[in-house]
Amino acid sequence: MRFLFRELFKRLRIRYIILILLVLFTFSYISTFSKSTINMLSNEFPLDKSPNPQATEHFIKSMEYKNYILNLHRFVDYDNFLMRPLFNKMNEEYEKGKSLLPETSAEDVYWYVILYREIYGIGGIPDRRDMSMAFKTTLTKEEYKKHYEEIVDKIKRFAINDFNYDVPRVTEYKFDFMIDLLNELSLSARGKLENYENEEKYDEEHLRNLIYIYIYISNIQKIFK
Repeated sequence: MRFLFRELFKRLRIRYIILILLVLFTFSYISTFSKSTINMLSNEFPLDKSPNPQATEHFIKSMEYKNYILNLHRFVDYDNFLMRPLFNKMNEEYEKGKSLLPETSAEDVYWYVILYREIYGIGGIPDRRDMSMAFKTTLTKEEYKKHYEEIVDKIKRFAINDFNYDVPRVTEYKFDFMIDLLNELSLSARGKLENYENEEKYDEEHLRNLIYIYIYISNIQKIFK
């Protein structure tokens, strides 16, 4: 009997040690990944070059959570319950940054695209074709109307209210992000307009918005010439 207890204790102790090692390895990996992510973002988005450093600091923090989400997305879909705390923190930091911007800045639009396009499929298909949270599959007709108006507003602001954040990650992608927003405008029109698939594909409101947007998109094109 004593022999059996000794053997059982040995096996349990080995399993306990293995469990501890696994936990330590996991925490070590998370800590290392977190530090490398912070360093990478600090190099890509130096605060001393931002016109709105207090706001940008929160946007960078939201980007940190976005990176965690993308790595976890290798194993689970976006709508998995494990994602929820990360999404909450990412959204919270984004809103904090947005609230600190002056009314004349469109920096929040840049961060909106870089943070959410791979998740919600802004202007295209989400990362890994995961449609679990894509606008195309989650928004109702009424919600699409509101989304359409929000995208129009973002495009107008992004074209008119520039922000001088002179780092490659921003300057080299501004125009691409505008294209993403314009593509999203077209996609949201399909969700908004009742007769989009018929001959009357665009209503008067949509045409007015397109004209207004393309007048101001020329401002962006001049910047990059």
